[in-house]
Amino acid sequence: MGPHVAPTTMYWFTYLCPLFRSLEFWLGAAVGQLVVTRAYRGPGLWTSMALVVAVYAGNRWIPAQYWNLDLDVGFVLLIAAAARADLSGARSPWRYRPLVWLGEVSFAFYMVHVQLVSNVMRLVGRGGTGWHGAALPVALPVLLGCAVLTAYLLYRSVEVPLTKRLRPRGTAR
Repeated sequence: MGPHVAPTTMYWFTYLCPLFRSLEFWLGAAVGQLVVTRAYRGPGLWTSMALVVAVYAGNRWIPAQYWNLDLDVGFVLLIAAAARADLSGARSPWRYRPLVWLGEVSFAFYMVHVQLVSNVMRLVGRGGTGWHGAALPVALPVLLGCAVLTAYLLYRSVEVPLTKRLRPRGTAR
């Protein structure tokens, strides 16, 4: 895929294509196996966090259709380093209770936030225009709070009970 490929095609290929995105899953599974078997030798937690921040900040100079490629590597290193810190009992900011709670509800948040924001915008007549000016500092925290609350309710009423029901008996959390 060179410069002759349209940006929309490249975006689809690198961000939406299921085959390409499955590579992220397999990369994560392979690195996860390395962490579990204690064979992972990548950078430590603080180095990985600095790397992700640097890559994310540097992405402003990279065309958007290529963002996945470098962010994937950075996040895999960060997740592996955090998991290794958890397994070894090393100090980690990711075990701070509010962050653990946000991690628990994150999948439910992923499932509800776009629908919630889209429906609220449609109901208040904003369509696809969003909020601007003085309305933005009010709308943003309200919508974020509603999405987090909805995610929490979904997590507690659906995800937790189903996880308990589907988990084999005697299996630790």
